[in-house]
Amino acid sequence: MGDDSIHSLGVDATTGRPLDPIPGEVARRQVDRIWRRPRPVRYGVATGDLASAGWGVVFTEGVDASVRDALGPLLALRRRQAGDRYRELIYRTGDGTIEFRGRLRAGLGRVDPRQVPWYLLLVGSPAELPHGFEHDLDVPHAVGRLAFDDADDLAAYARRAAHAETRPAPRTPPRSAVFAPSHPDDAQTLACAEHLARPLAELLASRAASPTVRIGEEATRGRLLELIDERPDLLVAIGHTVVFPPDHRHHRERQGALLCADWPGPARWPRAIPAAQTVAAADLPPGALDGGVAVLFGCHTAGTPRFDRFDGTDPGDARELTPRPFVSALAQRLLGRRGGALAVFGHVGRAFVTSIVWRGALQTQTFEDALQAILDGRRLGEALDGFGQRFADVAVAWTRSQMEPAAHEVDLLDLWMAFHDARSWSLIGDPAVRLPAAEPPS
Repeated sequence: MGDDSIHSLGVDATTGRPLDPIPGEVARRQVDRIWRRPRPVRYGVATGDLASAGWGVVFTEGVDASVRDALGPLLALRRRQAGDRYRELIYRTGDGTIEFRGRLRAGLGRVDPRQVPWYLLLVGSPAELPHGFEHDLDVPHAVGRLAFDDADDLAAYARRAAHAETRPAPRTPPRSAVFAPSHPDDAQTLACAEHLARPLAELLASRAASPTVRIGEEATRGRLLELIDERPDLLVAIGHTVVFPPDHRHHRERQGALLCADWPGPARWPRAIPAAQTVAAADLPPGALDGGVAVLFGCHTAGTPRFDRFDGTDPGDARELTPRPFVSALAQRLLGRRGGALAVFGHVGRAFVTSIVWRGALQTQTFEDALQAILDGRRLGEALDGFGQRFADVAVAWTRSQMEPAAHEVDLLDLWMAFHDARSWSLIGDPAVRLPAAEPPS
């Protein structure tokens, strides 16, 4: 293993060892598609106003009527808010974003909400509406996804999201929480605690957001469950998650579970990780994060793609992570009928510290801007748009590096890693939801 190996925020649940690092030479054998991100919408469009920016729902072909019925309260609300810029759209199997937008007579570049709404909610599993389509579409649009195994969960989420915008605004600022375990002999979580969790906690305190902070050794499983019981409006959890082989019996329900400070680190625990050191979907209390938003920075916190794009093999022979890609059980539980959250923002696949420190420079401004916008009551798709902009900036640099033969190898590795990391963020929930703010956004 060379010095240019890449380490991610995940631990193998069956061995207790960090996920295998990605050899640096992978960056020299893989080239992925690149997009260039314009400003999101045409001049004069107000992204916070659905009557201006538009809102649409994207169903799969032959969607069951029960799915539309379950979403009824949310669809009715968005129809009233967006007016003639409300759309119900259909994804056809095999569609790319060019085909999808072209069929709607939408041009490339800035979104024109008269053709296609800026806010788009995908309804269906990643096996039906691929992760790649979601990530591509999220470049020009503000995209979220809902995918449940039970229509009752979908109906519960629709009622909750619709109710959140009709209840009175609170008189006090939203409450927040930061949870970031660190482990001995683990550089990844130590960097997360020092360079992201602590600055975000300070920011939230300066915003009078009453943060509950659990960082380092005190970020235990018991403390996290206590924190969730307090039902903060905004939960930020940063660190390792547990990752299972595709044939493991816990693969579907515990993939992406949050690993807590109870785990003593890779050097002291080289064996399977017990459930008592993690918090998974089944561990959450009823109504968890009632009316709140979770930002979960760790591997597979939002879902698992079918193939590992960071595998060292050729793309056509990439290692299969799961027979059918899925949204994480953690996100589904938080948003479904037994949960209470409005949205979960996390990673599909691996997460890397390049989101925090890249080429010696801190990257926390993207997180800081997003959290402040969320607390100000901005719609989630608008609040999180900086992550898409950062991805586009890295993508442009990666494209340029392919055209300049003199580019240094280490630069290519840096760009490749940052490109994939920035691309993997995913919003589970309606991108138009927002926290009720003590003072409405201007």
